[in-house]
Formats: sequence, C-alpha cells, structure tokens
Amino acid sequence: TVLGVSNVSHGLPAREILNSNYLAMAWAAGLDLPIMNPFEERMMDANRASAVLLNRDLHCADYIEKYRDFKPGTAVLGPAPNRHAVCRQCNIPELLQKQNAPASTNIQQTQAISESDTPWSVYEQLKIAVLEGNSGIIEALLLKALDQEHIPPLALINQGLIPGIESAGELYEQKKYFLPQLMMAAETMKKAFAIVKPRLGEESAQSKGVIIMATVEGDIHDIGKNIVSVMLENYGYRVIDLGKDVEAGIILDVAQQEKADIIGLSALMTTTMPRMREVIEGVRVRGLPCLVMVGGAVLNQEYAEQIGADAYSEDARQAVLSAQRLLGGNCNGISEKL
Repeated sequence: TVLGVSNVSHGLPAREILNSNYLAMAWAAGLDLPIMNPFEERMMDANRASAVLLNRDLHCADYIEKYRDFKPGTAVLGPAPNRHAVCRQCNIPELLQKQNAPASTNIQQTQAISESDTPWSVYEQLKIAVLEGNSGIIEALLLKALDQEHIPPLALINQGLIPGIESAGELYEQKKYFLPQLMMAAETMKKAFAIVKPRLGEESAQSKGVIIMATVEGDIHDIGKNIVSVMLENYGYRVIDLGKDVEAGIILDVAQQEKADIIGLSALMTTTMPRMREVIEGVRVRGLPCLVMVGGAVLNQEYAEQIGADAYSEDARQAVLSAQRLLGGNCNGISEKL
C-alpha cells in the first residue's frame, strides 16, 4: 500500500499534528510506503517512532542514533541562525555532519571494523564486539584466539570480555547507552561465555556466588528480573531464576537447598510489595545466611530499608554492583554508585 499522507489535513490548522498521527495510524494498519515531506520533523519523528514500535528499526539503532541527545521541550533539529528560509529546508548540512561525525555505535559498522585488518589486539576486538552487542563476530574472534593463537581463556575473559561489558554498563549509567544496547551487549557476553566456559579449568569456572532470582507471589512481571539475571550471569554468578508469581516458601526452600548467597526479589505492583517482607522475615526465621536484594519499578531505597532488605537496586547495572558489594567482590574499577 502506497499512501499520500498530507491530503487528510487539507484546509485544517496545525496540519503536521494531524499528518503525523495519521501516518502513525497508517503504519499500524499495514502501510508499506508513505508519500510525505521529509523536511517536516514531526512527520519524521512519527516515522522513526513507528519503525521502533513495528520492529522495523532493529534494536532501535536508528532511533537511538537520532535522539540520543534529545532533551524534552526542545526541538530535535532547530534551524541554524542567519540562514535563508530556503536553506532551512536543505538537508545537506545534516548529511555533512553525519559524514564528518566520529564513528557511531552502529552494529553493522562495528562488524565491518572487527572483520577488517586493524592493528587492534584480540582483547580490544573482543571488548568492542561485546560493547557493540556484535554477537555475529564474537564466536569467530574467540575461536581464532583460542585455537590459532592459543590465548588462555581466562585472559580473554579478564582482558577482553569483562572490560567490554563493564564499558557498556558505564555508558548505560551515564545515559549514553540505552536499554536495547545494554541488552545486546549482555546477550553477546552470554554467547561468549558459552564458548569459553568449557575451556576453563575447574577452579576458574567456579561461580562467584549463588543468587536466587524471583518475582514475588501475585506479580507476573518479570522483564526487569530477566535482564538482571542475564547481567549477573555475565559477571560470573550462578543464577537460579524461579520465574514469576513465586510463593515465599518456595523461594526460601530453594535458597536453603542451593545454599544461596543472595536472594533477589522483584515486584512491579504496590499490592505485591508486602510479599518481599515475607521472604525477608522467612530468611531470618530459618536462620539462612543469605542476603536479600530487592528491586522493581514501585520500590525505592526507603521502602527497602523499611522491610529489612540488605540492598536495593534500581536497575540491572546497580544489581551487579550491589551483588559485588554484598559478597565482597572486586568491582574492577566500576563506579561505586550505590
């Protein structure tokens, strides 16, 4: 379906408002190709947003690249001062700016760099592959390093993979990276560990600790918990994910059986928050040695302290830092913003 968008608003004021909303609705209804004015920023905003929501913009890459410095209440692209009205409709300056801009964090661009003959060491290439979430190249890099260059697997982890995921976490904390990018880095790290882990000696392969993860009883939200679980696994913790809507007794039983070091609890609804207190009280009653870390959109530091939690984490990044702090681990230079 090809659609001329702007005729729908003919004769009405504020045409861009109608046009952009109509465009978004048309995309949702199955539009294949709009005929529109690419110089109308509101229309382009709707176009880019629709591409994300309809999964046409893979990993939100184009959207993030365009709006990474966006500030609410300001125009994304304001006209340059002292420019003729006709010049303000020209996109040549924008094209030149992109041409002269430093290397972006685009996945395809990283893959091309990683596959080229660069002076970078294998550690630098691994770090970049993780940082950019380039799971397509990570296996080839690791197999070459392990089988052809005979680099010890622990060195690849400590000097290549770990610095990559830490850099991704730091950029996320600084709001220079966004959730899709952090998750891509985490998934790439997970794939890398699956390749390297069988090559590690028994002692080196031991986990840094056992962490039970669960969304409390009555709550069926687990996206945030799943992200935290992936990040913790990437840092060498053995994570046992019990899923969502888990009774306190089950959480405590598994923690006792597995000799857990930490119980991680998640809740997204105010009605399920009290279930966290039940688990914490159960830990005390049973005399379990494990610590309890809580998180979720409805929680804050004050509530965590009220129910007796040992740590509160507002996101996956903070969950890793909290786990390292609780278990006395080395943060390896990560900012201790707890």
